Amino acid sequence: MQDLQYIEIETGETRPQPSSGFMALVRAATTSSP
Repeated sequence: MQDLQYIEIETGETRPQPSSGFMALVRAATTSSP
């Protein structure tokens, strides 16, 4: 699950706007399959 977090940070730094949507998607994925 560490990989997802790393991607989150990268996308947040590169694109702060879409990061919100991407973060929500990643969160849902982690919640679906922990």
